[in-house]
Amino acid sequence: MGAITIKHEGMRLQVMTGPGLAKLVETMVGALNSRDIPTAGSILEHFNADLVQKVPCSHSHCST
Repeated sequence: MGAITIKHEGMRLQVMTGPGLAKLVETMVGALNSRDIPTAGSILEHFNADLVQKVPCSHSHCST
């Protein structure tokens, strides 16, 4: 297997090989699972929950 070159704006160029790349993926998956990195779904979920709190209840199924 070859190496993968990773470059991010503001960071130095880094060449990743098997063990380094595996560690990076493990770290990213851990961060996603602990919600340290927001996903599109979690952002939408937060937006919807916030919206529900801000909009007054005007439907018959709402308890007042």
